[in-house]
Parts: sequence; C-alpha cells; structure tokens
Amino acid sequence: MKNRKEILALATKAIGIVVIAVSLLVIAECLLDILSFRNELLTYSYSATRFETAVCFLLSGCIFLLIRDGSSISTFRKRVSSILIFVLLLLAAFFLFSKIFSWNITMAGVFGLHTTLALDAAAAGNMNLIVAFNFLMLALTFLLL
Repeated sequence: MKNRKEILALATKAIGIVVIAVSLLVIAECLLDILSFRNELLTYSYSATRFETAVCFLLSGCIFLLIRDGSSISTFRKRVSSILIFVLLLLAAFFLFSKIFSWNITMAGVFGLHTTLALDAAAAGNMNLIVAFNFLMLALTFLLL
C-alpha cells in the first residue's frame, strides 16, 4: 500500500511539473514573441495557445503541486493555494463573462503584447467559451478539496 502511495505522489508531482513547464513555455513564447516556435506549431496544425489559457494552466499546475498531499499540507501552503484558487476562479469567471458578453479585453492586451502574425489574430482574442467554463469548474473543484 505504501508503494502505491509513493507512486501516486510521484505521478501527481510529475503532472504538476509538466503542466507548469508547458505553460511557462507558452507564456515565454508570447512574451518574447518567438516566431519560429509559433510557426513550427502552425506547420504541424497545432493551434496557437492563448496567453490567457497558459496563465490559467500555470495557476492550475501550481495549485496541483501545492495541494497534492491532501490533509498533511502546512498552513502556509493552504493559504497560498487558497489565494491561487481564488485568482484562478476570478480569471476563469472574467474570461467566461467576457466571452458571453463579447467584451474585447484580453490579458495580452493589458500587458501590451501584440501578435505579429496574421494567423494569430484569432489567438490574440479571449479564450474559448468551453475552455473558460472548464477552468471555472476546475477552480470550483479545487475550492471544494
């Protein structure tokens, strides 16, 4: 039984690290405007990930790493994870309502990031409705844990 718990703890840690690494890669690509990376993804028919989605994935990965131990986490980790959950909940709700009410406010626009490719005009907009809804549900699930 103990071996199974160790394997699950290692797997959850690995998943959290992979989610954080990939989201940081996408955020770095947006901030540094790495065109070769973006062109390579578009060549293989991958859609360009939006900056907002990468930020939500980063928050989710951090929350996942902070709460992976369940009931044995410290008070500091509980407070930090609660703050991150609240931020994720607010961001997901904002993105969901901005998509529903057709607001044209993006995090990339707030930070002054501009896309240079015409193909990325759609990627510069708000995240998809279903993605925002899924992040809202994920934040609520984290809140209930």
